[in-house]
Amino acid sequence: LARETAVALTAAGLRLVRVQSLLLTDIEKVRVDMGSWKGHFGTLTPFHGACMAQGEPSRPVPEPPRLTRASRPLQGVPLEELGLTKLPVRADGSVLDWGARILAGWEIS
Repeated sequence: LARETAVALTAAGLRLVRVQSLLLTDIEKVRVDMGSWKGHFGTLTPFHGACMAQGEPSRPVPEPPRLTRASRPLQGVPLEELGLTKLPVRADGSVLDWGARILAGWEIS
């Protein structure tokens, strides 16, 4: 999906920049030292220590002076086509929409 997205954006005159996540520390680089005892295992302390060992997070990049529009209108796709999630199916074949009650009780505009 990421490759197809990059190709589609490039064809539309846009550049895709991928980042690891929205976290301050790249989670793939955090290594908890299992050989030393710091705090209680299973708590935040060992993980926090490993994150701190990464050093200060980089500063945010400045906002761009302007944004360039795509050379042609972008086409959207229904959320379901992105394949981001698969809702569970009950034994009777009906779909269990776990978010329906949340959406019904929460004003999202």
